[in-house]
Amino acid sequence: MLPSRNSLRFRILCAFAVAGLCLGPLIGVALLYLSMEAQERGARSLVQGQLKAALDQPQRYRFQDVDNQTDMFLLTTAAPEHIPSALFELPPGIHEYESGPEAWMVAVGEGPSGRFVVVEDVSHIEGRERFALGYGLAGALLATVVALMLGYWLARWLTTPLERLTAAVTAEQDNPPGTTALTSDREQDEVARLARAIERYRRDARETLEREQRFSADVSHELRTPLTIIQNAAELIEADQGLGLRSRQALGRLITASRRMEETSATLLALLREGADLKEIERVSVVDRARAVIEDEIAAAGAGQHQVSLEARATPALPVPTKVIDVLIGNLVRNALQHANASRIRVIVEANRLIVDDDGVGILPQTQPASANGGHGLGLSLIERLCQRYGWTLTLQCPPSGGTHAIWRYQD
Repeated sequence: MLPSRNSLRFRILCAFAVAGLCLGPLIGVALLYLSMEAQERGARSLVQGQLKAALDQPQRYRFQDVDNQTDMFLLTTAAPEHIPSALFELPPGIHEYESGPEAWMVAVGEGPSGRFVVVEDVSHIEGRERFALGYGLAGALLATVVALMLGYWLARWLTTPLERLTAAVTAEQDNPPGTTALTSDREQDEVARLARAIERYRRDARETLEREQRFSADVSHELRTPLTIIQNAAELIEADQGLGLRSRQALGRLITASRRMEETSATLLALLREGADLKEIERVSVVDRARAVIEDEIAAAGAGQHQVSLEARATPALPVPTKVIDVLIGNLVRNALQHANASRIRVIVEANRLIVDDDGVGILPQTQPASANGGHGLGLSLIERLCQRYGWTLTLQCPPSGGTHAIWRYQD
C-alpha cells in the first residue's frame, strides 16, 4: 500500500524517484557522449596522421584513382565509387561528413603534386551512437524503477524508528503518565535523542499542568469559605434599614465584587473538570442567563447611566454549568461598559452565536478584526480558556464606524 502524500516515507520515495529519473538519463547521456567523443577523436587523429604522412612521403602509399581527377590522390579503405563526390570538394582541413546512415571522417590537404584526400568510414560509430541511445533510454527507465524500489525499501527502513516512537507516544497517552518508556538509555541515535527530548518536554508540561491545577483548585477552595462569609455578612448588613446612602453604595460594590469572585472561582473549577461529561449537565438557556446577567450588570453600573438591551432571535440551550455562561456573558458586557466606555449596548442571542454590540471607543485596533488573544485583563483571558475548553470561538471586531462587536459562537 502506498504511503500518504504528506508522510515522510512518501517524500523519501519521491526523492529517490526524481533522483533516478533525472540522474539516470543524465549519467547515461554523459557516458554516451564521452564514449562517442573518444571514438570520433580517435578517427580524427587517424585521418590527420595519415594525411600528414601522405603529404610528407607520398611514395610510400598506394593511392586510389578518382574518376576524371588527375591531380587527386585518394587514400581510403573503401571503394571510391561508394564515396560521395562532395567529399572531394571539401576545403583543406578535417571534416565529418554524414549522408543518411553513412558517415565519413575526411582529411583534405594540398601538396606540390595535387590534392590529397584521406577518407575513413565511421558509419559504425554513428550506428553505435543510435544503438547506445536506445540502450541509454532503457537504462534510464530501469534506473528509475530500481530507484523506486530502493527508495521504497529505504523509506520503510528510515521511518521505522519514527513509527515506533509515534506508537510509544500514543501508548503513553492511553496509559497512566510515566508508565511507557519512549526509548532506552542505551540508544544514542537521532530518534532516541528526539524521544528523550519529548519525554523531558512531556514531563515538564505535565508537572506544570499539575501545579496549575493544584493552584487553581486550592485558590477556588480557599475562596469559597471567605466568600460565603462575606456574602452572608453583606446580606445581614443590607437588611439594616439605618444604612446611609454612601454605606449602601459601598455595600453594593462589596456584593458585586464578591459575586464576581464567586464567578471566577466557579470558572476555574469548570476549567479543571476536563473529564466531565457535558451530557450529564442540565441544559441552560442562554437567553435566561443573558437577561439575568444584564440586570446584574446594570445594577452594578448604576441605573440610568447605560442602555443595555436584549434581543432574542432564538432560544438555544447549552449543556454547561450556569456559572460558565454567566462569566462569559458578564465579561463581554462588562468589557463594553468599562473598557469601551459604551453608553448603548445590544445583546443579540441567535441559534449558534451571541453578539454584544456597543457604541464605545473600541477595545481593539480599528483597522482589522482580531480574536480574544489581546491583553484586556483577566476577563477575556477566562473567556478564551472557556472557549477552548468547550470548543467555542470568540471574535472581537472594531468596524471603522466605531464601537465593538464581540461574537461568541457556540454549538447547541
